[in-house]
Amino acid sequence: MKSISRVKPILLVLGIVATLLAFVWRVDAAEIVRHRLDPSSPYVNQFLESVAVPGNKSLLFLSGMVPPTINQAANPNTPQAYGDTKTQTRNILTNIQAILQKRGYSMGDVIKVHGYLVGDPALNGKADFGAFQEAYAEFFGNSQQPKIPVRTRTQVTQLVQPGWLVEIEVTAAK
Repeated sequence: MKSISRVKPILLVLGIVATLLAFVWRVDAAEIVRHRLDPSSPYVNQFLESVAVPGNKSLLFLSGMVPPTINQAANPNTPQAYGDTKTQTRNILTNIQAILQKRGYSMGDVIKVHGYLVGDPALNGKADFGAFQEAYAEFFGNSQQPKIPVRTRTQVTQLVQPGWLVEIEVTAAK
């Protein structure tokens, strides 16, 4: 009888440990979920409605990234020093890609993008959202990298450097 009474607490402890291990395994197995827009939306294949990140994932927040100078001879207070919106967007996203890789992430891990666009003087002060989208599509939602993040694009009156037309910040999770 004494040996049976000793087995019950051991079984209870083993049951608790098994339950905790099963819970931890489920939490660790939880994946990042990307929720698409309503199927009736014309943008269903380009944008997400939301992203859910379980608590067991690592997050990486990148500061706003700005374009590198591509024309040293141009006045640094003009877009000619940095390129048009598409060029600036592509160069910023290339830089972001390199930073992510250095930190152990990829563009497929990006869950949130916020693009700040300045009105282009060549477009009468309107932001070139189409050019932004063209460069953006080279990095997200294509055959090489099909994952798309949630995204916001905003036209702002100016960025810190007068020649900058684009600044981008991202959040990644894995």
